[in-house]
Amino acid sequence: MKTSVVPGMVIVTILGLAGGVGLGPESAIIFAPLLIELTRVTGETTHLVVLENTQVRYVDSCESPLPFRAHSLTGSSMPSHCSSGGKAQLAILPPPVVRGIYAHGVPPWPFSKIETLAQLEAELEEVRNRGYARSIGETEGNIMGLGAAITGPDGFPLGGITLAIPGAHYNDMSEKELANALTGVAAEASRLLESQTSPMP
Repeated sequence: MKTSVVPGMVIVTILGLAGGVGLGPESAIIFAPLLIELTRVTGETTHLVVLENTQVRYVDSCESPLPFRAHSLTGSSMPSHCSSGGKAQLAILPPPVVRGIYAHGVPPWPFSKIETLAQLEAELEEVRNRGYARSIGETEGNIMGLGAAITGPDGFPLGGITLAIPGAHYNDMSEKELANALTGVAAEASRLLESQTSPMP
């Protein structure tokens, strides 16, 4: 259940993969200012996503104010192997876990460039080397995505932050700047989570 308070702010329960660790509403709401700030800095639509087996669920967003923009996908789901936020989280998981998730194969999707587990594993290796994930028109036509994972203290992914960019805005130079902003915000989200879950001295 999602309750929007102001644009970019959400109350939601997130379940992570790390032993079923749950993040309650008081933890999830800390991401709202980060989404808002990332949209302010980049001018692009941002999303908070959660990995759910072979899907990612879009649980919150801050939509770009620009007339030509990617629209919010809050409340919808996409195959994780197509989404930058899904790829970013899958890349952190141990390969045997990824193989277990895709034990029945990679689900088809109209815009997908990945059709087999071998292709997915190769893509995830590129994500690890690059430090962030890309989705080049793989979820929706002419929408480019960049994604970075939010991790718990044990290093497992608990969510992801993405930038959704219209193709007309996208080029190699802007990708570097956007990726730097994105990975910085995802790292800050991970630090905030750790501070929320650290035991009191």
